[in-house]
Amino acid sequence: MKKNSVLLVILAFLIVVFTLNAQDRTLRFERQHVTINDFDADGYILAIGGGGEGTIGRLKGSQVIAIDMSKRELEEAPEGPLKIIYVIV
Repeated sequence: MKKNSVLLVILAFLIVVFTLNAQDRTLRFERQHVTINDFDADGYILAIGGGGEGTIGRLKGSQVIAIDMSKRELEEAPEGPLKIIYVIV
């Protein structure tokens, strides 16, 4: 599977999680440890849930658009990416 396909699968999963949370449902998972190595990418990268550790933002800096539901998470994330707060109305 190509890296772009893996990123699309992760993106689809995160969109589903955001949608479920919008309906007042909570999903709980055991802690996962994932290693993300630097990767080549052209253009911008949308990091859904990009607050908190800001892993993709730290790897790719100003190439990243980080979106998160938590203003606090985005404020705590490292500088570099464009940060957008995702609000459900």
